Amino acid sequence: MGLCLTHTVRLSAWAEVTQSRAQYAASRVRRFSRWLHHPAISPAQWYEPLLQAALVDWPLDQRLYIALDTTAFTPFVLIRASLVYRGRAISVAWRALRHRSTQVSFEAYQLVLNQICALIPPGMVITRLSDRGFVHERLLHYLRQHRWHGSLAIAR
Repeated sequence: MGLCLTHTVRLSAWAEVTQSRAQYAASRVRRFSRWLHHPAISPAQWYEPLLQAALVDWPLDQRLYIALDTTAFTPFVLIRASLVYRGRAISVAWRALRHRSTQVSFEAYQLVLNQICALIPPGMVITRLSDRGFVHERLLHYLRQHRWHGSLAIAR
């Protein structure tokens, strides 16, 4: 909520908009920091079994739609791959990096694609959805190699 309300990743800004029994903002910042650095909080560790359980009964002939997108949280960019299901996007793999714009190189988001390939059971029909920021020749080779289909939204 702090990120959404403040539009920043600064924990001190989150402390200003968060309700807590702590009297001082510094106490709330320490609490956020401890929570974010806790070894039990590993999104990849929690997401992988959750996604695999969700896909275990997925019909092999039903297409999976994976949306590839970037979001700017200046000075950072979040590269995210999401499973599109019933009109909702469920984040499956992501990467944050310090970058000036939301248009990133293939090398920057290849790790996200590799995470998706490791999570999704073999034999699934996958269609990648993205916008013109993901037009790279190396991406087309990657998709062909992994037998993914592609769909590209281009602004007029």
